[in-house]
Amino acid sequence: LNMATRMRPVVTVWTRTRYWHKKAALHTAAPFDGLDRGIRTSLNKFEEGRKRAGGDDLQLVFLEGATGVGKSTLTSKLQKMGYEVYFEGFVDLCKENPRLPPTSSMMTLKWAHRLFARIEQAVDSHSKCKMKGSVVFFDRSFLTPAIYARGLPVDSFMQQIMREVQSTFPCIMVLCVADDYATRLRVAGRLFDSSDEEKTIRSALGEEDQDFQVSITKTYEEMEQKGYFDFILDTSSSKLGVASLLHALGIRFAALPWEGQQGGEA
Repeated sequence: LNMATRMRPVVTVWTRTRYWHKKAALHTAAPFDGLDRGIRTSLNKFEEGRKRAGGDDLQLVFLEGATGVGKSTLTSKLQKMGYEVYFEGFVDLCKENPRLPPTSSMMTLKWAHRLFARIEQAVDSHSKCKMKGSVVFFDRSFLTPAIYARGLPVDSFMQQIMREVQSTFPCIMVLCVADDYATRLRVAGRLFDSSDEEKTIRSALGEEDQDFQVSITKTYEEMEQKGYFDFILDTSSSKLGVASLLHALGIRFAALPWEGQQGGEA
């Protein structure tokens, strides 16, 4: 083959497209008219009792999904573009509280309390000084402890909190999904870069347990069927994911993230 033939990314693009259509078939959703059709609206989302943004209201955008789908990578790119973001920081919280088991209800309560404090902090900050795009991005939501409950009696309680947050604040819930190769690569890279202490915590959380991760993915699909999510975002490519998400939120930006420039509102 000549050089031009070898450089054509036909197989890569086709593989990702094939996976995306297969993944989307798990959801009763219609294609969203966005960039690269990398984001889809969920027709299962519930609307009753939900507060929606109006005027200069701050929108809280929660990114959810299984380990390694690219939530933190996506959030980091949004931060570099100047948007306000909050990282979940669960492993760091575990390191700060070594006496509490990572999978305990005590740690869950501590993490949830901090998340709610950050929601209030974001809303208060926006009322004083408008945030870029009138939006703040959260790496995970109260659904995370419900999904990762492991049989603890926090499942229904955390789902109730999430419903109440959605009725009190303008929220957008995004379910992130990615192809298996990208997910495994991210998990392996994260573990490689982790300290021994962090590896112990991540192991306790089941990040290396493939059967557990499969069950988590299935639980997320069940949550989508219950109507928790507004959008389903393909994050196999974090760059395309960022562009598709901003487009879906109605946020205009001057440059595409992969062009090596800082994005901004037009």
